[in-house]
Amino acid sequence: MNTPPKRKSLAPEVRRNSILDAALAVFSEKGFANARIEDIARRAEIGKGTVYLYFPDKESLFKSLISDALGPLLMAASSTFEETDLSPRETLGIFFQLLKTEILATEKRDLVRLMVMEMRNFPDIAEFYHKNIIRSGLTLIVRVLEKAQKQGELRSVHVLKAPQVIFAPALLSVVWDANFARYGDLDLDAAFDFYLDTLFKPAEGKPHEAHSDRHHSALCRSWVRLFHFPACPEPWLAGLDRGGHALHRCRQYGATDTANGERRRYGRSRPNAVHP
Repeated sequence: MNTPPKRKSLAPEVRRNSILDAALAVFSEKGFANARIEDIARRAEIGKGTVYLYFPDKESLFKSLISDALGPLLMAASSTFEETDLSPRETLGIFFQLLKTEILATEKRDLVRLMVMEMRNFPDIAEFYHKNIIRSGLTLIVRVLEKAQKQGELRSVHVLKAPQVIFAPALLSVVWDANFARYGDLDLDAAFDFYLDTLFKPAEGKPHEAHSDRHHSALCRSWVRLFHFPACPEPWLAGLDRGGHALHRCRQYGATDTANGERRRYGRSRPNAVHP
């Protein structure tokens, strides 16, 4: 009589992460409402009871996904927004780049899609998402917009009463990808640049500059915070390319993404990801 192979023993944190990985995949395929704990356990190759050792129910599992996937990004954005040498336009430009490379080009995008499509039926999760992610993000954005208004850089003060519109390009990208991507591509860089042009006045006598060395340096510092890179030397930072190439060069320099040398969870790129 053949005995089944013994299940591999994993450290608690590794097991927890594997359950979250499986949950994200199942939620993305089936939707939150239709997903079952049994489906998640099967995807993680564990028994149903093991899932309950880590998460009491499906709702707490989804809340943990939100905290683990989006929380670190919010913390990195918060540190970037504190940098006083950046203009408001540069600050929001970095924020948009982080949204693009660390959410919209990864599996985290599906979390946003699920929130848009399903959370009106799950008010407890919607409240958790608003309290822990959206409210904090809006507070940071209002601070940047108020700075722009004081410096005379804001085109219209009306955005101060409706800062939620800052998320519009990202939400448009999620909705477009979910429903219309087969019919045509959405140029997200162009959408973000258009939005920045709409929000801010150009510097007097100058058109908007695409991306300055100062912008690239700040963007790299944001990735340093997000992935716990050791600090990169400033002379080297001055030569960074835009967007994902900054992260690529940071890796080439010899930095590791986390303490154990692995990329932070949920950072794996989608097939059309911008990471080089």
